Amino acid sequence: MYFNAFYQYTDDQRPTYKAPERTTVVLKFPCNPSVIGALVGRKWSRVKQLSEDFTSRFPGFTIDVTHDGIAFNVMMANFSDGVAFVTNTFGEEISLANHGIYIHPQFVGRMIGKGGHNLRDIEAGAGCKCTIYHDNVFWVRFTCDTPVSDRQNAIDYIEERMFDYANYLEDRLVDIDTESVDADTGSEAWSTSGSDSEVSTTASEASTEYSVDNIDNMCIDSLQELSI
Repeated sequence: MYFNAFYQYTDDQRPTYKAPERTTVVLKFPCNPSVIGALVGRKWSRVKQLSEDFTSRFPGFTIDVTHDGIAFNVMMANFSDGVAFVTNTFGEEISLANHGIYIHPQFVGRMIGKGGHNLRDIEAGAGCKCTIYHDNVFWVRFTCDTPVSDRQNAIDYIEERMFDYANYLEDRLVDIDTESVDADTGSEAWSTSGSDSEVSTTASEASTEYSVDNIDNMCIDSLQELSI
């Protein structure tokens, strides 16, 4: 238990009150501006709960949480158990909220799926209530009362599912590109046996470029129509 005061015995063995010497510390947790609302909750309910939990755990001690536009700042008495408590709760929540999942832009539209169908399917298996959204990278938003362990497990699951699907899309793109190149090579070999090999080679190169661009455009069209 932690208290703001303690008793010290004098020479005549009578206890006298003496205020402890205190130092304060400010813990800084940089935070992506887009995830602040999900972290603090409605009317900063998560921060208020954190403060209550802290005072309950360490009677007589309080914390002051602010945000300066770049980072959360937690001002508190400098003692190891208190610092560890804040770091392992609110600090971990901020760290996980800052964890963006990068998927190659070429595959974003298909990753999202029609009407966000693919993302909703992944969310359903995450094990807790969450929302996946895209803003340059994919982010995962949790309700502010979600335990840290549930957040970590959900992100691990979501990341694995998304990377697996991205790898599948990349393999399909390589397969289609390879098939296109093989077809063009056959066309070029056939035309070189004739009299106009240069024209045939040029046509083959154009065909290969069309195949790759067509796939890119499909992804881009999907992203423009379905991106959150």
